[in-house]
Amino acid sequence: MDNTVVKNIIANEIYCIAPTELVEALHENYEFIEMHCLPIIDENGQALEDEYQEVFEYYLVSDYLGEKLRSIHEPIMDLSTCSLWGRTCTGQSIELDGTIQKAFSK
Repeated sequence: MDNTVVKNIIANEIYCIAPTELVEALHENYEFIEMHCLPIIDENGQALEDEYQEVFEYYLVSDYLGEKLRSIHEPIMDLSTCSLWGRTCTGQSIELDGTIQKAFSK
């Protein structure tokens, strides 16, 4: 996927890092808890037993991007006007981690 396309998706579909207050307020929500229990999916589409995704960062994203990320088994929680994405990698820019490219290659 062209790097310009990835940059445009990030600029237009990722709204912001989710405020800490929002994440803390959601801790009691069942759907929020459930998104932290998603198994790691291997390249064959099989869930790895007793291995779960670890969320490092939270972003508010468009519902469109949320559905694309959900299709590749990323942790997503639907909110009233957008989606909450639980990013499972950290330490590099979203542009470089390959998640967006994977979501749009399907």
